[in-house]
Amino acid sequence: MTGMPRTDLVMEPTSADSLGEGALGVLEQMAGRLNDLEARSRQLAADYQHLDEQFRLAGQIQQAMLPDSATALGSVRVHAIYRPLDRISGDIYDIARLDETRVGVSLADAAGHGVPAALLTVFIKRLLRGREVVNGSYRIVPPSEILRRLNRELRETRLAQCPYVTALHAVYDEPSRRLTLARGGMPYPVLMPACGPPRELRSEGGLIGAFDAADFQALHVPLKPGDRVAFFSDGLTALLNGHGTAPLPWLAQRAEQSLEQIVGAIEDLAAQTPAAAWHGDDVTLVAIRIQN
Repeated sequence: MTGMPRTDLVMEPTSADSLGEGALGVLEQMAGRLNDLEARSRQLAADYQHLDEQFRLAGQIQQAMLPDSATALGSVRVHAIYRPLDRISGDIYDIARLDETRVGVSLADAAGHGVPAALLTVFIKRLLRGREVVNGSYRIVPPSEILRRLNRELRETRLAQCPYVTALHAVYDEPSRRLTLARGGMPYPVLMPACGPPRELRSEGGLIGAFDAADFQALHVPLKPGDRVAFFSDGLTALLNGHGTAPLPWLAQRAEQSLEQIVGAIEDLAAQTPAAAWHGDDVTLVAIRIQN
């Protein structure tokens, strides 16, 4: 009869125990997965801490390879800035007395960042040595020859990562007060004379490691007491470009300042510039002043 309840349907009784056992199993599985996730998280944190420590130590080793950032070698007073973008850097510089009368300055920037570029700096530093022993005597290697050797080594090594380098090598001869330099892809150094406006020291030389037959022009620059020369990587160019200027006009505005003041101004600018305001890069500068 329509509307009358059916009496032929039988409902299976539900066991509270069976429901409890199922829910408990699900909770146990969830707890096990949560424990696994927590264990993985702890392992990842430990791995990250270990990796961060390795980068920190690698950065310390790179720093230990560098000469003092403020020093004097004979009549040459030196001030340097070395600000890696991260713990390790693709930039390297060196300042050394080659013999009783000559001082060498080297600066290089390996393409890219991170571990490959940082490892390459060790290789570069060895090749940028400006003095070699031949038949029991030493020889000062000309800057253009230094860069040709570096270019040849990079071409023969055929690195899969960071195959290119920009570099500069200069030798200052104290008796003649002459600076001889060669550059490959590095920004033009800026001469800030004791008298007169600053100017770029322009010489021909492309990216190192790009071509077998690369050559690098030697430039000879007479210097006088009070003259200053700034060598720098393109990280400084990028930093100043982020503020709407470039190295030459920026340095020209500070021509009356000491090297200490100029270096301090660059340090402050790099520290105060947000990462989003410029194309971040390693910033390296080596500036010399002829004392007498």
